[in-house]
Amino acid sequence: MARAANWLLTNRGGSRAREGGCSTPEKSSKNNGEIALPQKRQLIEETERLASPIVRMLLQGVPIVGPASAIAIETAFDEIAKRRMHIFFEELSEGNTSITEADALSREFLHAWMSSLNYAIRERREEKIRLFADLFRGYCQNGRFDEDADIYEENLKILADLSYREFQILCVLCRFERADPESRTDFWEEFFDSLENELKIERQEIRAILQRLTRTGLYEISRGFLSPSDGIDRGKLTPNFYAFLGALKLEVDRS
Repeated sequence: MARAANWLLTNRGGSRAREGGCSTPEKSSKNNGEIALPQKRQLIEETERLASPIVRMLLQGVPIVGPASAIAIETAFDEIAKRRMHIFFEELSEGNTSITEADALSREFLHAWMSSLNYAIRERREEKIRLFADLFRGYCQNGRFDEDADIYEENLKILADLSYREFQILCVLCRFERADPESRTDFWEEFFDSLENELKIERQEIRAILQRLTRTGLYEISRGFLSPSDGIDRGKLTPNFYAFLGALKLEVDRS
């Protein structure tokens, strides 16, 4: 599945091109005494090992009529879970990430690992599954597992709450804000046109979508301005958005 609107994002520090115009950091050939995250084959094997018990747990809350239905649903759930974990591990293995054995066994690291995988396995969109992997990789690269644990958990919840379309909208707005940092009023008509043309969002939807985005703390309505004739209150991205983007190790293309 192609990653939609990947023209928006670049993986910071990366040089190897990825589908849709993104890039990821090249893998280092040195381990410097550290333990690299498992390679792709090992990750796939781990996917096979982890998927079935999770699927069985989910099935406990599903009303089943007869053993044949149970088998069919478990098989379908199993394949979905395996596919989603495969995407997560595949994305994670693309980055230049290594951790020490002590860090890998720490409580905070293991909690972050399990939480990230838990969110990824429940996510429908491949693009968002990859974002969960990006977020976890960034947490590993920072290496401050104890100090950043609460921030990481908050970022996980923000990402889980955002739809991928909402994330794309924020990235489009970021592109305009960075292209015109001195003025936050002149680009709005062009911004609305971009949402219509690039993300296929109708003009009448935009007002409600932007209002909903204020719940995330990543976008806020600007106060003290007269409401425009189109009824869409203008706003701006908050510092929390840029911190969130930094945690993902992503940058928005300014072009």
